[in-house]
Amino acid sequence: MAWKELKDALLAYVDEKSGEEPTDRDIEILGLLEDYAEPEGISEEEVSAKINEAVLANDAEWRKKFKDRFYGRDEEPADKGPEEVTEPEVVENEPEEEELKSVLDYEW
Repeated sequence: MAWKELKDALLAYVDEKSGEEPTDRDIEILGLLEDYAEPEGISEEEVSAKINEAVLANDAEWRKKFKDRFYGRDEEPADKGPEEVTEPEVVENEPEEEELKSVLDYEW
């Protein structure tokens, strides 16, 4: 419910309750309702539109990330050539020579 709808409903309610002879309290309430000013620059429509716009932008970004990640649609720049395939360097580790010890050489 927007402020205008609430304000109109309250005005109608107070007017209905006061009847032919409104009391000072009824007039005071009606005056307060009429004097209330809605904050400027903020409307429900604008806020809803901004929220929807942000949600759609975020959704589009996540869809693109998902698509790129799982379907491999990343586009490579045109200026890059094909990647060079190099053979991996083979490292040979020679085992250390074992030193034969007798049982008496160990500390017990």
